[in-house]
Amino acid sequence: MQNIWLVFTLVFVVLACFHFYLALQEIELFNFSGRESLTGFVGIGGDPRKDLIGSDIDQPIKDFIEKFNNYLSKYNKSNFITNVLAAIGYFGAAATALISRDLMKK
Repeated sequence: MQNIWLVFTLVFVVLACFHFYLALQEIELFNFSGRESLTGFVGIGGDPRKDLIGSDIDQPIKDFIEKFNNYLSKYNKSNFITNVLAAIGYFGAAATALISRDLMKK
């Protein structure tokens, strides 16, 4: 009957290691390389990156990318904390299983 506690310990240690591995995984931030050229379009002053009212046509996508990358950063941080806490919990469960095994001997 004491061997079942070793099985539980092994399962909990494997799960803890798996969650530590997951904690180290991150989603990469999105990069926008911009436009190489806008063939046939000439904006104000000959600059193809400007539209008729003089604003940067890439600004909306730049704003979106900034907000999206902020979201990804928060998600990565939350994912790290969640998985580290889960791993700590599983290590605690493994320790409890070992202690239970020793208590069963007595």
